[in-house]
Amino acid sequence: MWDKNIELYIKDIGIESQILYLANRDCYLKFHKYGYYFSLPTIIISSVVASLSFNSEFMSNKTNQMAIGSLNILIASLGSIYTALGFKTSETIHFSLADEYLNLYELIRQNLEKPPEQRIPYPDFIELIELKRIELFRKNSGIMKPEIIKYYKNKYKKNIELPLVFSHLQPIRIYSDSIPPTPLTPSLNVSETDFIVI
Repeated sequence: MWDKNIELYIKDIGIESQILYLANRDCYLKFHKYGYYFSLPTIIISSVVASLSFNSEFMSNKTNQMAIGSLNILIASLGSIYTALGFKTSETIHFSLADEYLNLYELIRQNLEKPPEQRIPYPDFIELIELKRIELFRKNSGIMKPEIIKYYKNKYKKNIELPLVFSHLQPIRIYSDSIPPTPLTPSLNVSETDFIVI
């Protein structure tokens, strides 16, 4: 049965997902901008090389031919450095994570805005979002910059941390009647309305 305690717990996960969507979007935009520092010079130099290559008078001089060869080496070097720094890979990962965090947020928002009787049953819903949350934390592990997390923590006053790095064995607890389940601990106040705004 849905109650306010469960709703607030899930709402907190929704807010966390939205914050991590914004953080990953910022990281994506940053790495996308870095790409311009390599792609624009490459385009300009390639255009110059192509133009000079069609000038037969220019290419008849051996020194000029060596200059064109050097520019081609520079173009190749820029591409190799860009690949080695991993900007494109980081850009792709953050774009994908931002999209997945936004989908998780939308799933939570749409479910909480429905009357309780029309929602996904809460045990199934909690299992669904927790599994998705752990999957995203694992994907996000080690690539989110600490300064990004710090910025969003200060901006929204939310206790978000860097995603866990699973560098050691994690405990697995088996349910027992003698061990009560961990209580849900929402951090936000309950609003006495039919809808809880995220």
